[in-house]
Amino acid sequence: MRVAVGASPDAFGAVSGGAVSGVKFGDLPVNVANTIQQKAPTSEVAFIRRISQGEKIFYDVTFKDGAQQSEMFIAEDGTLLSKR
Repeated sequence: MRVAVGASPDAFGAVSGGAVSGVKFGDLPVNVANTIQQKAPTSEVAFIRRISQGEKIFYDVTFKDGAQQSEMFIAEDGTLLSKR
């Protein structure tokens, strides 16, 4: 399995680290990282955004390549809520 990123200077690479904002892949809860790897094993992650709604935490994951799923919305427990 691979989850890789080629981050531009103005974007935060989810796997490689980066400059401005976002979440590093290594900083994700294990269940969220596992969901990404299971549902998109060959897709390149472009950006991960952490979203707080009250006490709940969600992760909006955008993929760089043209894979079937270009975006995933995942709960902190790893539940895949939606994908586009």
